[in-house]
Amino acid sequence: MQDIIQILDNLPSKGAIQLVKGGLFSKKEEELYVCPNGHKNHKDQKYCVNPECGLNIKGLTKEQVTMINRFKRFTAALSTILS
Repeated sequence: MQDIIQILDNLPSKGAIQLVKGGLFSKKEEELYVCPNGHKNHKDQKYCVNPECGLNIKGLTKEQVTMINRFKRFTAALSTILS
């Protein structure tokens, strides 16, 4: 179980924070979160705001992150009981 947690904690980034040109007629560049599917979001967004996407920088949805966190808590509790 600890090996699984190690793998999940070290997933590679599929998205990125990139310096992107503001708009069609704008010369201003700003940092944006670009999700793994290429959707541009405000850099402080943890998940893509596109309703058909919702991925974080690691390519996971909120639901998947919630399940991973539950697994981590379960593993920690099990470790405490077995110690």
